Amino acid sequence: MKKLKAPPNIEIIGFGKMGSGIARRFRQSNINAAVWDQSPKQQRQAIKSGFGTRNSLVELTRSLGHPKILWLMLPHSAVDAILKDITNLLGPGDIIIDGGNSHYQDSRRRFQEFNSRNIGYLDAGISGGIGGADSGYCLMIGGDAKIFRQALFLFEALAVPGGLLYCGPAGAGHYVKMIHNAIEYGLLQSYAEGFELLRQAPYPIAVKDVARLWCQASIVRSWILELIARVLAKDQDLSRVAKDAIDDGGEARWSVIEATGLGQHLPVITMALFERLASQKSQMYSRKLINALRHEFGGHSAS
Repeated sequence: MKKLKAPPNIEIIGFGKMGSGIARRFRQSNINAAVWDQSPKQQRQAIKSGFGTRNSLVELTRSLGHPKILWLMLPHSAVDAILKDITNLLGPGDIIIDGGNSHYQDSRRRFQEFNSRNIGYLDAGISGGIGGADSGYCLMIGGDAKIFRQALFLFEALAVPGGLLYCGPAGAGHYVKMIHNAIEYGLLQSYAEGFELLRQAPYPIAVKDVARLWCQASIVRSWILELIARVLAKDQDLSRVAKDAIDDGGEARWSVIEATGLGQHLPVITMALFERLASQKSQMYSRKLINALRHEFGGHSAS
């Protein structure tokens, strides 16, 4: 991996599943970042993992000096509140990178607000799940091209070879990631429905064997199918997956709304979204499989 020299004032805000992976990936490239998380448990984990931190976000941000780079790994609903807490501690030349799944219109608004103060704001869509900390991530970046080039060494440290794209002006990165996640909804739903049907077939079919077979040169082979094979090899009946309701992160909703505004028809993604909304109603193997897969690639709760 390329060794990069980092500026001294990098802070990761949010040390959850993805934030901790980002921090680890930076450290593998000799980029040392201070971290902060509002959860005391995550703060203790950061300290235990050897990352510098402080008692509060404001204290940590103030201690960094200028120029600073703030990398946000937060739920989209928390971004504005965090920025409000630290906005007066930021100055010209500082850079904010939102690596969460914010709505692209929010990213455009925030870009305008900070650009007027000569503070850079980039939106970064990140794919690769919790395994990206070891194997690398796929990155989709939006914002001012000049600011992107200034922060390029960070993105290169995180991405797999060929896994980095500057998508365009503010909001473009999060727009591409929104569509990416909407496609994910449809893929997961399609695989899950197929395996639901296999489970009910009038033959003694071992679904774990089918999953392993299809990974070998079949047209439907993919990383998701490899994860299915891994999950079913451990627990073909998904007896360890207690959770049936499938969480809705918001990206498919946003995509369906976007498509409606453009006069476009998204039948597969829309129905996959509706299935998640309906998943509160009854127990189904297909829904458990989706939750098992989301746990496998993203560390999401399956119980």
